[in-house]
Amino acid sequence: MKKYKEIAAVILLIVLVISAGAYAVITFPITARADNTPIITIPVITMPSITFPPDLIPSPDRFREISTETGAGNFSDTYPRGMDYGMNDILAVGAYDTAAYEIRFFDGKSWISREVDFRPYLLEWEPDYTPLLYATDGLNIYVSSNPTAELPVWSQITSNEDEASFRGMYVNSSGTLYVVDALNTQIQYYKNSEWKTMSFPDITGALTDITAIGFDYYVTDYYNSCIWHRNFLGQWNKIEDEDYIKNPTFIDSDSEGNLYFISYAKNSEGENKKAIVKYEGGSFSIFVPGGDGVGYISNSFPVWDELCINHHDRLFYSDMASRMIIKEKDDINEIISVEINGAGLQLMEGWTQANWTVEPEIETAEILASPWCPYSTIEGLGTFPLEFGENYFPLVCIPETGTSKEYTILIIREISDNPLLSDISIDSVLIDGFNPNIFAYTGINFPYDKESIELSATPQDSNAIVTGTGTLNIDVGYNLFVISVIAQDEVTDQQYIIAVNRAEAPATPTPAPSPTSTPDSTPSPTPASSSTPTPTPIPTSSSTPSPTPTATGTTEPTPTPSTEPSTEPTPTPSSSATPDSEPSKSPEPGSTQTLTPSSTPNPGTDSEDNIDVSFGTWINEHPGIAATAGVVAGGTLILVAYQLSKKGKKKKAGKSPE
Repeated sequence: MKKYKEIAAVILLIVLVISAGAYAVITFPITARADNTPIITIPVITMPSITFPPDLIPSPDRFREISTETGAGNFSDTYPRGMDYGMNDILAVGAYDTAAYEIRFFDGKSWISREVDFRPYLLEWEPDYTPLLYATDGLNIYVSSNPTAELPVWSQITSNEDEASFRGMYVNSSGTLYVVDALNTQIQYYKNSEWKTMSFPDITGALTDITAIGFDYYVTDYYNSCIWHRNFLGQWNKIEDEDYIKNPTFIDSDSEGNLYFISYAKNSEGENKKAIVKYEGGSFSIFVPGGDGVGYISNSFPVWDELCINHHDRLFYSDMASRMIIKEKDDINEIISVEINGAGLQLMEGWTQANWTVEPEIETAEILASPWCPYSTIEGLGTFPLEFGENYFPLVCIPETGTSKEYTILIIREISDNPLLSDISIDSVLIDGFNPNIFAYTGINFPYDKESIELSATPQDSNAIVTGTGTLNIDVGYNLFVISVIAQDEVTDQQYIIAVNRAEAPATPTPAPSPTSTPDSTPSPTPASSSTPTPTPIPTSSSTPSPTPTATGTTEPTPTPSTEPSTEPTPTPSSSATPDSEPSKSPEPGSTQTLTPSSTPNPGTDSEDNIDVSFGTWINEHPGIAATAGVVAGGTLILVAYQLSKKGKKKKAGKSPE
């Protein structure tokens, strides 16, 4: 038992030494013996010298390079100077060499460059969504409202007579520009087109940059290795720390009131190395350590590296030694806008599903979406076919780091309730004057020899069901045909009534009797030498020869008719035996004619008052009314009209006048 107590004591001693951070080399006993127990050999353990840094350094995996090897994102042949991130989600980086001056812009996906005629030493976006960018070459201040345009316009807002050495810049929420004047050791600010000077302690130093948190201002002092702080009362004081603040340069702040600045801070070996330091709640920590590569900042070019914090509270910085632009990765997985076929959806905060309804005729949906962070990507975008009813489309927002988030877009394609027709045709000839909201047509006449028609109709919605069409036989007289349309919803319906009149058979013509001449009681014979006797006229419409008149009461011979043609006109048959006119011909299939419904009463009706059986006019005056008709004895046409509801239920509306 004593043996185990000794081992436990040794282990406890090791834990205590490590916890205290002691520097020691601990050697365990080589052997341990207890009466009849065997010898236990414990290896020699040498604890290395350990130093504990005063803060926790974030993993370099939290950063990535956004500069590129080609195009405007390639800074290998130039000097990246000046940097700021705007509310319009655009990063601006100055670039200059001996050949040209440029400002390069990155929107999260691609880089572009725009030439300027001054050296872009420092840049500062106005904290608004308007693209107002300030720039300085160290001697003058310039401003542009269209810096990303192909031909940007820059205006100088300082005087050439003023001697200054401008370094850092800051624009507050009210649009006031603050500029550090290192030459005159003062802060100048530009408001309402006038330059003024902010009071500052009478010091001899090298002021570098300025930022603000609310009404508190912070100015880095490179020579005095401190940060000057002015509170809302206008009083200045110094923030100093020998481990973290040495030759500080550029500074910025996030939305939570934390400061980030480039400085020389002590590393774990106690050496001052360039780093990006975070000042949070009165304490300091190393946010980006010194070193080479992404997630580190190199130790050369002490005052040329630059940093900024965007409105997502993510850090961007340049590394002059490696010519890289590096950013802190975002873990934002929010989608802030969705468009379907160009129409924006209203999204609630924290949404995960959005619904959208489209008309039945919409067959496809183009889905576009934007992430809150431009560096995140969205999967599931594109153009997709739509089925009737519910269509679900998943979207996935993938951040640069962290967890992806899934969203659902529900698009409901409505089922059509349209039971209307776009046209009706008979024998491929459209009915003239067709109106989809007029549901009865009459006055369509055909000759007797027309025994059938081809009735067709086209629905406005191709998904509707049409019945009552096809090849239909027609009887002599009036024929009523009903075309029924059932909408896609299988509830709403509509009927169209077509009245077609087939003429009666033409009457057979009756031959007129030949006229018989009646001779006088005492006929006077005509000498043979006189003119040729006139024969009895024979109607041309009769095939029966006219009888030869016989003279009575005389013994003289009957004159022989001459064989020469008569000069007398042929008698005209009686009007009572006049045959019907020749029947009209029906239109040929494929004809471009139109059938014009007529309101003329049917000739030859048995009705004493010759009733007008055209009921199209009455129906047309009652939109939304369908009718059923029937012919009763005497040729009178009775109409029973029905008004159709949305769900297809019929309600008796009334009886039309005869």
